[in-house]
Amino acid sequence: MADEKHVAENYFDEGNTARDDKDEAVKREEVGLEDEEKRLAELKVVFSSFDTNNNGKIIKSELDAILNAMGQSANDSLLKDIINEVDGDGNGYITFDNFVSMMTDKNIEEITDASEAEAKGAFEVFSERSAGRYISLDGLKHTLATFGHDLTLAQCKKIMEEISSEEDGKITYEELKIFMSKEEISSEEDGK
Repeated sequence: MADEKHVAENYFDEGNTARDDKDEAVKREEVGLEDEEKRLAELKVVFSSFDTNNNGKIIKSELDAILNAMGQSANDSLLKDIINEVDGDGNGYITFDNFVSMMTDKNIEEITDASEAEAKGAFEVFSERSAGRYISLDGLKHTLATFGHDLTLAQCKKIMEEISSEEDGKITYEELKIFMSKEEISSEEDGK
């Protein structure tokens, strides 16, 4: 009788082990899906920092503006080459799918760090007139004009109102980061 009890215990222990192994495999698969979703969300943030008009496409002028904000310049030919290299379907712009395909071999931490660096770089450029403390209306208008985007004060005020959470006429670095995150989420919800 003791032997039968021992056999039964082993049988159920083995069954539990098999069930535990299966549960563990399911958990690993779920974590893998979560990691993939996180990776895509992080890529969407980076993509959105380039897609300034939130239409789901990175066009030449958007690429040029972000490169300028980062202190780099590119002529028309180089901008076309960059887009053509990434544009897998030959439509003349970079879609999110093109961008994801390009970034599949990249390390997400490097991408996130680059996104943070881009945000900091853009903030530094736009906040230059306030010694890096905030982006002022004057600083926004002046910097945009420097990059060839001559907007009216009313247009600049509208941009400030969209980004700033306070009505103080200033955009802080944190407000800029939050705005960029909101834009990413908004684009994602719109199905882009």
